[in-house]
Amino acid sequence: MAIGRYAVICKADDGNFVETKLLNVVSNGQSTASFRILKGEIKTVVEVVGDTPPVAVDGLRSLLTEEEKEKAATTEGYKVEIKLTADEKNETEAEGAEDIKEQLGGNQTIDQILDFSLMKNITSNGETTSEGISEASSVLEIAIPYDLATNKVLSMFRFHGGVAEMLERLASMPKTLIDGTFFYDAAANFIHLFSSRFSTYAIATEEKSSTSGGSGSSSSSSSIATVPVYRLFSAKAGYHFYTMDASERDALVTAGWTDEGIAWQTVAKAGKPVYRLFDVNGNGGHIFTTSEEEKASYIAKGYRDEGIGWYAPSYAGRKVYKITNKTNGHVLYTISLDEKNALEAAGFICEEAEFVVY
Repeated sequence: MAIGRYAVICKADDGNFVETKLLNVVSNGQSTASFRILKGEIKTVVEVVGDTPPVAVDGLRSLLTEEEKEKAATTEGYKVEIKLTADEKNETEAEGAEDIKEQLGGNQTIDQILDFSLMKNITSNGETTSEGISEASSVLEIAIPYDLATNKVLSMFRFHGGVAEMLERLASMPKTLIDGTFFYDAAANFIHLFSSRFSTYAIATEEKSSTSGGSGSSSSSSSIATVPVYRLFSAKAGYHFYTMDASERDALVTAGWTDEGIAWQTVAKAGKPVYRLFDVNGNGGHIFTTSEEEKASYIAKGYRDEGIGWYAPSYAGRKVYKITNKTNGHVLYTISLDEKNALEAAGFICEEAEFVVY
């Protein structure tokens, strides 16, 4: 058998049980896939629409609940089907394509868009109910055939829940599957996508010779276009402030704040929203967080919700340190380990922020 990724289907003799799995055939041309046939009418299937590349999927069975398996085994007429559908779209019809294009680096272009949808169909007492699963309880592995030109670099993007984001490219096949990551197997010409969210995915490429972009942004073979977050300090108020709005920075400098340069790079509309909250009634200063719970907690304490400050990478990025002054509660954010170590030695409370940056 040729090296590649294959969708292997196991069917029981009576046709009631059907399971689809992913088979990886490696260099020696041999591989195995094991199946355990369940009682009852249970099916996990993959549907590839039209000329969509023949994807193979692993992990669909993990989406069955114990209750569903028990009912299928003991209740006459009870049926469960889990179906993943892959449908190639063009840029005009794919949901979120324009949002993804906004996140591309200067030399990146979209080569292929795939829409993945996941359905669970349950039949009981002769009636069938269908549930669309946009976010699954476990991570699936989706193998996508893709022949990458030797002079190209590959990236992947996703549009889900109204947000476009770049996925993290892995250097090797992972032992633990993490949503929003992928690995490109150049030997077999396959993308291994790991996902628990099902919506629009885009494959983008760029020339290996791509260079940095213009002022305030950059692009490279492994990153999307970025924008700077500025750091400012008010000697009068005694705290720092962070913004990616250059006009807001300029207005604060005019008002007497010190411009301390670029704190880090981020993106305008991708990944996790970082909420900005201001301490109205206390000692002043801002808190930045991606946590909805922490946001609600600070609002309950009297902080003012000032919306979204920027967006943070969802999975990989540079660590940010959150450093709190025990005397007045003011918070400093920094990516500098030296600054963090110096302030920690001086008695400040140092911890990792729950967001990362570029």
